[in-house]
Amino acid sequence: NDTQVKITWYYNNLRGKPEKKKIIARNLGYHGVTAVAASMTGLPPLHKSFNLPLEGFLHVSPPHQYWYAENGESELDFSKRLAEELDALIQREGPHTVAAFIAEPVMGAGGVVPPPQGYFVEIQKILKKHDVLFIADEVICGFGRLGTMFGTDLYQLEPDMMTIAKGLTSAYVPMSAAIISEKVWEVLKSGSPETGPFAHGYTYGGHPLAAAAGLKTIEIMERENLVDNAHKIGAYLQKELRAKFTDHPLVGEVRGVGLIAGVELVANKAKKYHLN
Repeated sequence: NDTQVKITWYYNNLRGKPEKKKIIARNLGYHGVTAVAASMTGLPPLHKSFNLPLEGFLHVSPPHQYWYAENGESELDFSKRLAEELDALIQREGPHTVAAFIAEPVMGAGGVVPPPQGYFVEIQKILKKHDVLFIADEVICGFGRLGTMFGTDLYQLEPDMMTIAKGLTSAYVPMSAAIISEKVWEVLKSGSPETGPFAHGYTYGGHPLAAAAGLKTIEIMERENLVDNAHKIGAYLQKELRAKFTDHPLVGEVRGVGLIAGVELVANKAKKYHLN
């Protein structure tokens, strides 16, 4: 995700928009622990005592229906309200200063939060309106976790950039990748004659061992139809979790999709008191 931010800044510099640098993320979102990634992460422990987030990193409310929706508010109305909040923040900061919005298709570390109905449809309208790039963080959701190859497939997202890791090698060997759209690539390519090569990389970037592990992982996933299998057993997992825990007095909600799930524990089910 640090790489995606650098690409975003470089992209806007090449477009003659050097002020377009701010990044918007969501409270409860998780995007890593390095300085830039932690600045996008919306979890207080990753900011406290580290002088984070860095300047220019902003946060909006998460699409957490259970805790953040108003009484009687439908999923669609909740989604529209969150999109309006994002729009208001961009307008307040100035669209000419906002570069990108980053989001996990399903929030992981922040509590396993699938998006409410219409959420990404409304959010993407705002991003396109203000020429703001959409970075999809697929580190947790990618490679079959949700029962589709990527979360972008499940929710019909149209990201400009995508970050992948974890399932790319089944975590047998560390590897991650930053994927960019043709729209972004064309700008980067057009700037090469003037700026030279894209001056970015890591000591172990593209390591042959990791690349081999990634290729073999994808080969096995395709050969054994593991994504389809994740869809089938994921449906079973979600059904059984809800059947067994929804009515428990200490369970406020069971959430999830595919093979990611969360059970929200509460001290009082009727009054929705946090369990501390």
